[in-house]
Amino acid sequence: MCLNEEKWLSDKYEVRKLSESDIPDIFALCKENTLYYQYCPPFVTQDSIREDMNVLPPGKQMEDKHYIGFFDHNKLIAIMDLIERFPDEKTAFIGFFMTNVLIQKRGTVTVAQRIL
Repeated sequence: MCLNEEKWLSDKYEVRKLSESDIPDIFALCKENTLYYQYCPPFVTQDSIREDMNVLPPGKQMEDKHYIGFFDHNKLIAIMDLIERFPDEKTAFIGFFMTNVLIQKRGTVTVAQRIL
């Protein structure tokens, strides 16, 4: 598996690598998921998002990391932090996956399964 593309298309969503310019949209999505942060504090900040976009497990490089967004008509509806070949060569590790609260519990199928 190798996710070298900057942008992927599914049958419903645009999927692309997120950048610093996306942090306000990521923050808007995350801050609405208050239940998540009750169980997994601390509460999200724009600085914590910036840090998450760059943190790596031991022995990994930035080319192994994919902090990607799923967009429905240009609206960010989900984010995923994926590390290729971790903890072994045949595994992709999803360190974080969150959807917009408005699409939760509606049977939305994750396109992450189709990409991987």
